[in-house]
Amino acid sequence: MRKLMIRNLWWITAILALILLIIHSLPSQKIVVDSTSVILILVILLSPFLSAIRKIKYGDFEAEIDPKEVERIRNNVDAQMAESKATETGQTPEIETTVQQIRSIGETDPVIALAKLRIEIEKVVLRLHKRSQSDRFHGRQLSLGKMIHNLTTQEIFPQQFSGTIREVISICNRAVHGEEIREKDAELMLEVGTSLLERIFDFSMDFLLKPDESNLISQNEVDDYNRSRYRLVSIIPYVEKPVRNVRIVDQKELNDFLEGYNEYAEFIVELTRII
Repeated sequence: MRKLMIRNLWWITAILALILLIIHSLPSQKIVVDSTSVILILVILLSPFLSAIRKIKYGDFEAEIDPKEVERIRNNVDAQMAESKATETGQTPEIETTVQQIRSIGETDPVIALAKLRIEIEKVVLRLHKRSQSDRFHGRQLSLGKMIHNLTTQEIFPQQFSGTIREVISICNRAVHGEEIREKDAELMLEVGTSLLERIFDFSMDFLLKPDESNLISQNEVDDYNRSRYRLVSIIPYVEKPVRNVRIVDQKELNDFLEGYNEYAEFIVELTRII
């Protein structure tokens, strides 16, 4: 159907051009045809098809994100998510809220959502990089690519995983800087990118919660810890009059306190076993 429409348009344009050429060749002063008229007629004829032009090519530059590229990245992420599923941690409220915000923005403006996705990836990578590199890069502003390289060198990120991060970031950057991306491809990249963001966050938590020392203990020691009581000291700093709270808790009460810890306006400064 589309080929037939294009063929008909070609014939109409050819016939119209021939008529205009004949009129222009006649020695008539009543009908005058100039180049401006011809150009305007062609624009009118072609305007219904301008919306179908999605790719502009100049040399090696293409102003469209190839759907095949998006599909390839999706397949890479899906494969890596499947490999890491066995060790995946539960989603925390922090990253869950961020993912929901990105997807919500994507419902009305996918390009802005891709920009936010890129920003959130950089935030998590930056936090992990700062804590993993100690004082080596203190005070130095590194690019996102350099931070990913450092984390890969340290084997915090797997080699293939870091390559996929770079590809997702590249798509986000290109879309934000004006390259055309189909709506369904933008939605697919948001789905893929938020899954990747969650996995980066998992790597971050795995690293931050990794113990500095680990030793075997006996079952008797385990029982002793379960029966023990603890002195829990916390402070509430973000108020007009900061306070320090002291609680004496057993293991169950300590677990209950820690369950909603990230939602509290106070944070722990001391935990001591007393019994």
